Amino acid sequence: MTMVLAMAQPAAAAQKTFRIKAQAAGPAVAEFARQADVQLLLAAAAARGRRTNALDGAFDVADGLERLLKGTGLRARQIGPGVYALTLETKPAPTPGAVLAPPRPPLPDTAGPASLDELVVTGTRIRRANTTAAAPVTTLSQVSLRLGGVLNLEEALNRLPEARADTTQFTNGSDADGRAQINLRNLGHQRTLILLDGERLAPVQAVDLNIIPTALVRRIDVLTGGASTTYGSDAVAGVVNVMLDRDLDGVRIDGGYSVYQHTNDDIAIRGVTAGFPSVKSPPRRVTDGVRKDLTIAAGTRFAGGRGDILAFVAYRGQDPVRWKDRDFSACRIVATEDTSAPSCAVSTLYTHYGRFQPTTGPSAGRVFYAAADGAFAPGEDGAPYAANTRETFNFMRSDERRSAGVFVNFKVAETAELHAGLLTMKDATYSQFYPYINAADVPAGGFQISCRNPFLSTSQGALLCGAAAGTDQRVSTQYTAIMSGLGDRPLRAEAINQDYRISLGVRGEALEHWRYDLSAVRSTVFSSLSDSNEIDPDRLANALDVVLVGGVPTCAAKLAGTDLACVPANIFRPNALDPRFFAYAYRDYVWANHYGQTDLIANLSGDLTSYGVKSPWSARGLAVALGAEYRADSLKQKIDAEALAFERLSPPLRGRQSVYEAYGELQAPITEGRPGIERLEVTAGVRYSKYNTGEGLLPTWKYELQYQPTRDWLARASFNRAARAPNISELYTGSTYGVVSLSDPCSGPSPAAPLKACQRTGVTAAQYGRIPDCPDQLCQTYGGNGNVGLRPENARTRTIGLVYTPHALAGLSLSADYYRIVVKGYIGPILADSVLQNCLGKGADYYCRFVHRAVDTGALFGDRATGGYIAAGAQNTSLLVNEGVDVQAGYDVQLGDLGRLDLSLTGVRLIKTGGKSAPDDPLRNCAGYFGPPHCYAPQPLWRHNFVATWRSPWREVVVSLVWRHIGPTRLSANSADPAVSEGATPYAYRPFSRIEAYDYFDLGASLRLRPGLTVRLVANNLFDLTPPVVPSTFVDGTTNNPNTYTGTYDPLGRNLQLAFSLDF
Repeated sequence: MTMVLAMAQPAAAAQKTFRIKAQAAGPAVAEFARQADVQLLLAAAAARGRRTNALDGAFDVADGLERLLKGTGLRARQIGPGVYALTLETKPAPTPGAVLAPPRPPLPDTAGPASLDELVVTGTRIRRANTTAAAPVTTLSQVSLRLGGVLNLEEALNRLPEARADTTQFTNGSDADGRAQINLRNLGHQRTLILLDGERLAPVQAVDLNIIPTALVRRIDVLTGGASTTYGSDAVAGVVNVMLDRDLDGVRIDGGYSVYQHTNDDIAIRGVTAGFPSVKSPPRRVTDGVRKDLTIAAGTRFAGGRGDILAFVAYRGQDPVRWKDRDFSACRIVATEDTSAPSCAVSTLYTHYGRFQPTTGPSAGRVFYAAADGAFAPGEDGAPYAANTRETFNFMRSDERRSAGVFVNFKVAETAELHAGLLTMKDATYSQFYPYINAADVPAGGFQISCRNPFLSTSQGALLCGAAAGTDQRVSTQYTAIMSGLGDRPLRAEAINQDYRISLGVRGEALEHWRYDLSAVRSTVFSSLSDSNEIDPDRLANALDVVLVGGVPTCAAKLAGTDLACVPANIFRPNALDPRFFAYAYRDYVWANHYGQTDLIANLSGDLTSYGVKSPWSARGLAVALGAEYRADSLKQKIDAEALAFERLSPPLRGRQSVYEAYGELQAPITEGRPGIERLEVTAGVRYSKYNTGEGLLPTWKYELQYQPTRDWLARASFNRAARAPNISELYTGSTYGVVSLSDPCSGPSPAAPLKACQRTGVTAAQYGRIPDCPDQLCQTYGGNGNVGLRPENARTRTIGLVYTPHALAGLSLSADYYRIVVKGYIGPILADSVLQNCLGKGADYYCRFVHRAVDTGALFGDRATGGYIAAGAQNTSLLVNEGVDVQAGYDVQLGDLGRLDLSLTGVRLIKTGGKSAPDDPLRNCAGYFGPPHCYAPQPLWRHNFVATWRSPWREVVVSLVWRHIGPTRLSANSADPAVSEGATPYAYRPFSRIEAYDYFDLGASLRLRPGLTVRLVANNLFDLTPPVVPSTFVDGTTNNPNTYTGTYDPLGRNLQLAFSLDF
């Protein structure tokens, strides 16, 4: 629930059951806060030397606090919904006489918090009671996470209106790395900084939320907007700060089991797939996608309460769900005309029968399929031989995760507390494809087939070789196929991530009113990607060169002694391959990245009130935070020899980047308690960074203003200059060859582009009219993320908002904040098709410098030595913009004997999202659009989450209903704005031109069966809504997707979960 105070949780008037022993004030207050699900603020100085009473029984929060603190000299004062300040009982301060209006009494000593939930407000390093955020902060509590059935933290975060889910568990891509990351404001996950208890989790490019145990999360703060001044590079779009619940005295076991249920009832799609024999419709009702998790945590206090330790182990597993298990993803959806209904696209290129296209011989240029009767079927009759290549693609990948950790705190003195933590995680996820030989892997000119190959039938030999059939003459042919049969294994892409994180530090009070925190964090991430069961094209070439020896087909390479393991391949009949061939031809490829980060931070924060450093109109003095930080990132790649050759990768690289930083923040209360000025406060901050990979200092800064004209109203504004230095991957990742679907307009005897335009791309007059087109219209690219010439991104963030918390209507809070984020010189990929078209049309060096034509032929394919590629990879491009209004509301309704009802709303009204990919591009605004040519993932103008939570007074029953609304969007190709549509063909078929609004409802309930045992039942997507179905190219510009937006909409149907928590 989102409140004005970043850490606030709803107040609890309903009775809670407490079991707290008499003990030191710090641990007792922390345990009360956990059991009551509220936040308590207590200064270390106030807690020192005090012991609380035991509390055992059912009480409301106010009564429980009074009983707990009775006789301790402490009193509780509610300062916000669900937030209480514990202060010393003092006599009222005398009213000064020489002021126009009596200021408020001085606030209590807030030198530092006791060993409970710290005074941490995400967005500032100042530690002070009553500190509030100058920008909206969304908080997800432990209760909301559990009632939401959250198994992975990214699930909860990606449901927020301000997040775009583009890297999720539903990502199938063969090179997906399996990591869970967050993309705030549609600005890219690399611009969102992830913190764990206020410290960096891992290198931003290798962040994986899976390392954080979901069952131990106390709360998550989400601050959107620039925060580089406070946290350093990468905090451009915002900060996600995950706080762990480390206050455990005993053993807690959390477990869960969930499944997906879906009714395949898309009549239109099922009608389409029925017309394609190679597409199998799934059962009408399916139950699949089993997910299970278990976390065991144990904690205790030692040394008379001066220290505490918490350890945990956790396991999570999930079963795969394939595209063929949902009717809307059973085939690739296409629309051939702008007014046509959906249709299926099946592959006649990759088939189980094998596709031949000779490049020499009497049938050169024709297409054949290997028929079951041993003949060649002409390509014109290819429909019966088509294949559905999507059957084994994964909707939800198989995944197993094991993690463990230990956290220790020990107070060695009143002024020093040591803290340490260790986290480790291994996550293995894989997706499954089909074994095939790709057109891009075919040797130049095609495979060589001997005209006396013993596997050729007479009719096949006549078509391939003509009069040369039965001789030693050879013909060349392109050959593509789904190579299957007895002994085959599916192509398996596996990602393994092993993360280790060690944190050490000491914190405490250096002097009265001054608090220090020294910390060191070392994060290491081993990330490996591997492809198993790839067909090696060189081995296939050997297996096709076959002769008869004593009536036995034998590889010529085996006779020559160059490949003794060679097994002949009969590709001229379907399913005729020798089972031993697969074991011979398969190759496994592995490439891995080793990321490391060392982060050293020294922070000193102080309250200057007692020194008299304050405004003459304020009882509170200035507060400051000063600090220094050293951070070093490293990258080391390991690539096996087979992968280097097969993927044509550049040699493995290694690199290192380090930065020294100094920062400061100043919070200045100007006045309070005066007519028309209940509170006026300004905050400023600055950070200077010196990178070893850059020149000069990189400055960032912020200004913030908070003004309360009355107790009910708060006006707030902030201005941030944020920055993001290129990360280690963007600087040093190696390059590789690839392909892009593109037809060269300068190719052929009659090129589509004029000579003058082609000359801009490097074509000579002698080459014009003689350039070969790219094979299968797949031109070559070369590049990657690595570019040591990248410069830092610069961003500006502005927010201005109003907060209304009427005291006459307790429990109500309303806020609206306008924001605008502009990122200049953003680091992003250069798109090959855009480069070529803009170079042809404009001739600007910005584009043309990336086009490298083959020296001899002028073609856009070849190798790096002779040219023939379009350079790709990371560059400082132009502009990213995101603009909108955040709306938040909350209301706690007391229901008397029926408990309490908490209502909250978090919404975003999007005004602008998009930008420019090149300096001369028009500003493109995708707000309200989806799909090609540039917008793709839906960007609705309005999204919200509305949560109603009923807390009953009986057996701690809690019921939560969540309404997730995603507004409608229109196809960008149909936009009247030429910058958005860019001349694309509009679509009149309404289901493809508009996605209607979606309203999801999630229901969760928890019940205490007995002391220490709570069970939860959760149903997400309660009404089993089917996601919108669009042509696959609408989703991301490729065909490697299930015809829908899996990050925006629930793709698998209703999710049911049964979970429990057991404390003893």
